[in-house]
Amino acid sequence: MNPDPRSPEFRTRACVIFNPTARGDKAAKLRTALNSLPPHFETRPTRSAGDAVTLAREAAADGFGFVVAAGGDGTVHEVVNGLLNQEDPHHTNPVLGVLPLGTMNVFARELGIPMDLQAAIELLKHGHCADCFVPRVHLTSDAGSWITRRFVELAGAGLDSIAVQKVNWNLKKRWGAMAYAVAGFQALRHGLPRIHVRTPEKCLVGELVLIGNGRLYGGPFELFPEGRLDDDRLAVTVFPKARLGDLVTIGLGWALNDPLRFSDAASWLTRSVELSAETMVP
Repeated sequence: MNPDPRSPEFRTRACVIFNPTARGDKAAKLRTALNSLPPHFETRPTRSAGDAVTLAREAAADGFGFVVAAGGDGTVHEVVNGLLNQEDPHHTNPVLGVLPLGTMNVFARELGIPMDLQAAIELLKHGHCADCFVPRVHLTSDAGSWITRRFVELAGAGLDSIAVQKVNWNLKKRWGAMAYAVAGFQALRHGLPRIHVRTPEKCLVGELVLIGNGRLYGGPFELFPEGRLDDDRLAVTVFPKARLGDLVTIGLGWALNDPLRFSDAASWLTRSVELSAETMVP
């Protein structure tokens, strides 16, 4: 049985999952982070895309009480899905830790984890635990079968999901944190799908749909002021249109620390949401 996660003993067996193929500045940061870890932190490198899911599942089965995702939001997403999507009903979930090594690090920022790696490592060793609601998502695959996933911070459909699909390492290397914005503008070259949003409170249609489990989106930007990680409600924001002019308007609002100020987007809290489209959406 795993130690009580609210006691310091759970850190006596810790597993760090990381991507050894990190390049550029991230590679140097990763080496610094791994060399600074306490000796009882076991490291397990990923071997391919999606491998962090398997490694997290194995770490839980091996009895680790503390599993650390060393990377960005993508790595956190994979580790969470490995820890929570367990077939054993008696499975006890380890505590999740995060070393922010990504481009945006939205989840780490939401939790107040320092972007400075040494400070983040000290938090891993001595910090307190926080409860976090982790929503479950049911998706249909290309073959028509159902897939279950979890997300900790943000889910999106329409322009957002298409842009995320377009982002690669070369784009991140050239543009850094602006890579997602560049990918978003690239996505505008093609027609955007209309996403039908249904919740118990209302039904709308939009070209950009964002669902937040916390407050932040795109790094340090607060898009969902009522969002809370420890609340089982989701913050839904629907933009009817997501064309170039709309994005400029949203950007102007963000510059004034009020993303929806000049937008006709609708935003509300709900406990369940259903999205659908006439075509396959990433």
